[in-house]
Amino acid sequence: MTVVAASPRAFSVPIGGRILEGGTPLPAGKLGAWIWSSEEDVAELDASCTLSAPATTVVFVPPLTGTADASLYWNLLLGSGRLFRPWAQRLLGFDLLGSVHHAPCAAGHVVLWPSAVGEEAAAFAPLRRGQLLRERERLPATVTPWDQARAIRDALDSLQIASIALVTGGSLGGMVAQCLAALLGDRLAAVAPIAAPLHGTAWILGWNHLAREAILGDPSYPAAGPGLSLARQIARLSYRSEVGLAERHGRERAVPRHQRAASEFAGSGVARDRLDPHVPYRVESYFAHAGESFLETWSGVDAAARYLALLRSMDHHDLERIPTDAAPVHTWAYAFPIGIESDRLVPATDVLALHAWMQDAGIPSKVTLLPSPHGHDGFLLEGAALAPALGEALRHGRKP
Repeated sequence: MTVVAASPRAFSVPIGGRILEGGTPLPAGKLGAWIWSSEEDVAELDASCTLSAPATTVVFVPPLTGTADASLYWNLLLGSGRLFRPWAQRLLGFDLLGSVHHAPCAAGHVVLWPSAVGEEAAAFAPLRRGQLLRERERLPATVTPWDQARAIRDALDSLQIASIALVTGGSLGGMVAQCLAALLGDRLAAVAPIAAPLHGTAWILGWNHLAREAILGDPSYPAAGPGLSLARQIARLSYRSEVGLAERHGRERAVPRHQRAASEFAGSGVARDRLDPHVPYRVESYFAHAGESFLETWSGVDAAARYLALLRSMDHHDLERIPTDAAPVHTWAYAFPIGIESDRLVPATDVLALHAWMQDAGIPSKVTLLPSPHGHDGFLLEGAALAPALGEALRHGRKP
């Protein structure tokens, strides 16, 4: 029988309330979601808000600032002639708690304030040098990758999806994917975390600290402002590699070639525009543009606070801290961790450490290291190159 694919669409899934790991209540709400699947699937979704019919279900977990719509960041993997096709699989994505990419009724909208509900403010002693205690009312609630994974698990339960063939995601999405695999147990056949470590490392914590300081030092906080723009530029630097930046920008100035001064300083061989203090290097312009364009998409009265909440999700990632509601380890999905050889934020050694931990825990695991000059962002920029490893995960997961 020929399966006809419906158009991709956004929708929302009811999820129940719970207490987040940091102690903040998460009221019942709706989680933003995305589907690209068959017309039969969409008809069932419209009729009953369920997806109970058997299908090869693939779940995409977005990166830090991503949306449930996987086509916006992995379009090279989706569609005709590519690995993931809506007539062959049910393709699903879910928003992260705290993201700005959702309708006002979504669950992520209610998790941020206050950061410690029902707790009395602590009486802090005067700060010593190097201490970073913050006013509690200025900070968003703690939302861990385990919290994020529980929200997605609840959404899958609400949709009545009994089994999932593959869960994958990159960076923070890969961290949440690891936790989701632990919560789902034998409901999930395979998990492919990309550019994601076993736990948030000191290197990740350090980069995120710099971004957090930039945000909290901005009078615009908790709204988006120059601090959030700078934080995003700091993040972008950590996502790229020296080789990739050198190949793309080198030491060129950010001036169109046809406008460059033809004259040179006498005897120096250096064009005047290359020493003009008002003309930035092209790599500087690249990062400035990244910060400015980010503010156009990540906006709202509490956008900067939401960004902080998601940074802390990365910081708090720890797969070894297995919660009581996790499935027995021997039932976890087969693991297919993928690393990027030039990644500086999550180096290949961290991905190999995750692979080794999986094997030591008795979880079948196969690791892939992807050559790429693009650093951590290779999982976005090398979409097509991910297909072989993700295809293997899709074909060779745990059998029911």
